[in-house]
Amino acid sequence: MNSSSVIPPRLQRRSLASLLCLLLAGCATQSELPDLPQLRDSQWPQAHPQASIQSNSDISVLQPDTLAWWQRPDPQHLAPLIKATLAYNADISTARISYQQARLTADSSNASRWPQVSAQASAGRSSTPFADNGSAANSLGLGLSASWELDLWGELDAAERAAVAQWQGAGATLQYQQLSLLADLISAWSSLINSVERWRLAVDNRDISKATWQQMVWQRQAGLITDLDVANARTSWLQAEAAIPQWRDQYQQALQDIRIICGDCEAAARLPGQPDQLPVPDANLFDQQLGSVLPTSLQVPASQLQQRPDVQAAEWNLRASVASLDSSKASRWPSISLSGSLSSSSSNAASLFDPEQIVAQIAASIGYTLFDGGQIRNRISSAELDVQQALVNYRSALMSARQEVENALSALDSQQQQLQALLQAEDSAAQAWQLAQQQQQAGLLSGSDALTVQASWLSARATRVAGNADLRSSLITLYRALALDVDNLAPSATSSAATTRQE
Repeated sequence: MNSSSVIPPRLQRRSLASLLCLLLAGCATQSELPDLPQLRDSQWPQAHPQASIQSNSDISVLQPDTLAWWQRPDPQHLAPLIKATLAYNADISTARISYQQARLTADSSNASRWPQVSAQASAGRSSTPFADNGSAANSLGLGLSASWELDLWGELDAAERAAVAQWQGAGATLQYQQLSLLADLISAWSSLINSVERWRLAVDNRDISKATWQQMVWQRQAGLITDLDVANARTSWLQAEAAIPQWRDQYQQALQDIRIICGDCEAAARLPGQPDQLPVPDANLFDQQLGSVLPTSLQVPASQLQQRPDVQAAEWNLRASVASLDSSKASRWPSISLSGSLSSSSSNAASLFDPEQIVAQIAASIGYTLFDGGQIRNRISSAELDVQQALVNYRSALMSARQEVENALSALDSQQQQLQALLQAEDSAAQAWQLAQQQQQAGLLSGSDALTVQASWLSARATRVAGNADLRSSLITLYRALALDVDNLAPSATSSAATTRQE
């Protein structure tokens, strides 16, 4: 008996509508992304660029429209080091491999949503050698089969969204790794320049102290000063001589850091091993080029921190966790698949393609897990915990980004004001030394007092150079914390192919 003759038409329509609603309910499994934490705008300290490193937009070699901040300080020497770092650094290579693997996974997830088609061909020969009338026969076969799992509940779609989000997160992680390593490279280059500057300053201080000692030897011969003054002057000279090797050692350490960061590249190997042989630009020009990126106002909106690659990576990981949760929820529903095949078999090749020999088959199957001991339920609970953990990680990344920027801004503001005072102190100490020399030559100031004034001047020079180095380091830290010019890195944070898939 036909079942449709038993069920009234009205109940048939209701049953069909109920089934359609069930299918639609199963398809609507995409969860909403949790509300992302938002940072409240705070009164961040405002640095004063005019206090120390001047923003100089008239430097023609900078080409600010094309060069990122890590390329501006010294394009001639840094360009090959930057290129080698991006190409050969082990950490960047690892992040790049992870990015490529995530991309392949995303492509595989997209391919799983399409029908799978396969072809088969076979050939064989059978015989009955032990029979009285032995015989032999050939068998040939061709087949084409296809299978397709219907994604009614969105399980495969959710898995693809998770894979694409992981791909995007890997791209953002690669960007942040590149940005961090380039900042480390510029910091190492800054240390190299600082060691050269301190070495030259130490040599200059040694020469000044030696000249002062020689002058006091002549004054002692003239009976103007005592042997104690000469001994103190000689002590100052030898102490200045002893300070030179430490800056040569710091140069070696900075050089080794550069070689490690860029993967022991040829450009780093060509750098000289002694500070007096390094053809670097003047430190003041280096500071001007590095400071040319400094904006006139450092009031940074809190929303800009959400564009940092590490924060973006945390957000993509959160999206991937949400999509994985959807996939786990969809696995509770029955799986429905369609399959079909075309096959032909014959004993000879001539009749193999005979339409009458072709056999067509089509089938549909449905599967549902009746009992699994709570595995699906536990998998869903675990996915929900993963979403919570990803949300915590995103909040932590956002707060860490804010802390880095605030600390860098605060340090930059303090060091700029400190450097302004150090410059004034150096000028005052230089004037005092000139007066001390005049009075000492006129016999109005003892040799010991003159040496004290000289030591104060030499110390003020060294302190000012150290203040410049600290300010330079804080500026690099700020650029990294703000993720400036991150769009110049590859891959971009948003890939067109991935965006198309997600939409």
